[in-house]
Amino acid sequence: MPLNDKAWKLLAESKIEQAITEGQFSGLPGFGKPLELDPAESAQKAWVDRKAQQENLETLPPAMVLKREVQRRTDRIMQLKSEPEVRQALEDLNQWIQRANMKVLWGPPSEIQPLNLDSFLARWRST
Repeated sequence: MPLNDKAWKLLAESKIEQAITEGQFSGLPGFGKPLELDPAESAQKAWVDRKAQQENLETLPPAMVLKREVQRRTDRIMQLKSEPEVRQALEDLNQWIQRANMKVLWGPPSEIQPLNLDSFLARWRST
């Protein structure tokens, strides 16, 4: 019977714990010393980061970008002054969330759900 992911993880963890207990990780070369990082590798990462910023490219997975954008938009909605404005903005945001969730094609899945109008309005009224 093949092992599932959880079983493999448990097996790996138990083997690691056993090796630690037996001292197999004690006295490894470089213990307690800083890692020797390749300066060329950090220069490449810095170049990629600069280029992404210059080109206005997003380097985060789409689900994380979506989460950040929803937070930004809800913060703006909380600043609105009238309930009809809040209702309309929240309906627009919920439609945008539904469309955006369909576009997440890589990276972790999006867990962002449309916001509940009544609970959002209750929170808005309390501010």
